[in-house]
Amino acid sequence: MIPALMIYSAERTRTSAEQRETDLQTSELAAAVAQFGISIVSPFRALDVFARALLGRADARKVVPYH
Repeated sequence: MIPALMIYSAERTRTSAEQRETDLQTSELAAAVAQFGISIVSPFRALDVFARALLGRADARKVVPYH
């Protein structure tokens, strides 16, 4: 970003529409990161549930994988 534009952006107050747009983009990014994390963890959680069931552990049904 151009330094002069950065200074201008820092000095001026955002309108409510600009703030809503920024908040929407931030929430969409957070949702995408969370979904990515779940997609990475899910296979390992499924393996954990399978291993617990295979070993006959009593707490095998307590672990609920993400969907």
